[in-house]
Amino acid sequence: MKNMNDEIRECSIISVHKTERGHEMGYVFPLTFSGFRGHFPRNPILPAIIQLMTARESITGQMGRDLLITKVTRAKFQKIITPDVPITVIWTLREQEDAFICKCILETEGNPASSFTLTLKAKSD
Repeated sequence: MKNMNDEIRECSIISVHKTERGHEMGYVFPLTFSGFRGHFPRNPILPAIIQLMTARESITGQMGRDLLITKVTRAKFQKIITPDVPITVIWTLREQEDAFICKCILETEGNPASSFTLTLKAKSD
């Protein structure tokens, strides 16, 4: 059985690229994506935790290292994300001591669907 991170990576449609806004990556989550199960049965929406995980997967993919979310701040979920809607994850990153501070925006149809700041730290073995 696939884990959720693997399933998120499989939903990427545009690889990481740098723009004037920061780094960007694109995704589309089909109705069959397991993150929709039970949230909600007849009206599926992408859960907030999956949005956070998607941003983390984008960042770790670009950095080439495994990072853990240690803190989420300034989280705003403004728009419902439904299946089969293209999502653009945009982030800027700065290093602070032993952590990375990432300001993230998830957009659908050119409008913010959610925004939050992640504090990420390298996974220790």
